[in-house]
Amino acid sequence: MIDVETLMIKDSVTQKEAILIANSSIAYTATVVEKIEFISTHSNHTEYRKKNVPLYAVTYKKPQDLTVYVAQQTGKVEAIRNNQWRIYDVLWMLHTMDYVARDNFNNWLLRIFSVLGLLTILSGFGLFFVSSRKFKRKINLSQKL
Repeated sequence: MIDVETLMIKDSVTQKEAILIANSSIAYTATVVEKIEFISTHSNHTEYRKKNVPLYAVTYKKPQDLTVYVAQQTGKVEAIRNNQWRIYDVLWMLHTMDYVARDNFNNWLLRIFSVLGLLTILSGFGLFFVSSRKFKRKINLSQKL
């Protein structure tokens, strides 16, 4: 990153520059910034999982509680989150059954339910063949002989 006025290399983006970058990254006009937060550490229960830190979270009141995450060192928009994405994230969490990191779909809870589902399917096939007429006829014929 280079400062246009002084042509000096910049180390990081300021809070005001992060707001300008966030405003230019969205397609519609959302000028009411509700809050801006500086995030320096990762957390599993946040919207910016696996993103570069430190970063600024620029939150708009309208539309849809939009939050734009801007990396402090590069000025790159790391993520844009709104209410629709948050609903999707909750549904994804329920789908993968990973209630902590939400990205691990190889957990024990999912494995247990997969095995139980497979046993249910196999027992259904077994019941189908046991209760079928052809199977009953073969049993009746073998008992008559």
